[in-house]
Amino acid sequence: MGQVSFTDDELIACMGSVRNFAYSLTKCPAAGDDLVQEVMLRCVRKRHLFRGGNLEAWLFTMCRRLFYNSRRNASAKATHLDIADVVSNALAEPAMQEDHLEVKRLIDCFRSLGRRDQILIALVGIEGLPYAEVAQVLNLPIGTVRSGLSRARARLASALEAYDSARPIERASSYSRTAEACFQAAVNASVAR
Repeated sequence: MGQVSFTDDELIACMGSVRNFAYSLTKCPAAGDDLVQEVMLRCVRKRHLFRGGNLEAWLFTMCRRLFYNSRRNASAKATHLDIADVVSNALAEPAMQEDHLEVKRLIDCFRSLGRRDQILIALVGIEGLPYAEVAQVLNLPIGTVRSGLSRARARLASALEAYDSARPIERASSYSRTAEACFQAAVNASVAR
């Protein structure tokens, strides 16, 4: 069987998503950039091991493993997925004042979730990976991904309801629903998978 590879252009096209994922793991742009650099270097060195399929999923798996290996080796303190970096990179246009309130709401509620819930929602709802690829990246059965994502969505919905009831004046203002619509579209897309 011939060797399967990828082009440099394909690798470069995946860098944005890998960077978002690295930022979400490290919670620090500088550490995220270091992790992306390490992933890209390892990817080039291990290019011959790529067996085809989804290059982005292969890079996400490599990123996750490098991150956890570095944490384990350094005995680093636990970090949390920071959706702020993912959201800021995912939104192409700067948000208006009213959109900032909605993004803050989503970020606050997202941060209240457990780490596993955050990762599942980030990979499926924000990065748009299909369940099978998320299962591959996280080394979980696909059924575990589906049920975990369902529970994560339910917990996020509960957190959003609690947030809204705790801040009725802020929610009563007539701010734009753009950020919520984008997020809901991502969640709906993940449900369709």
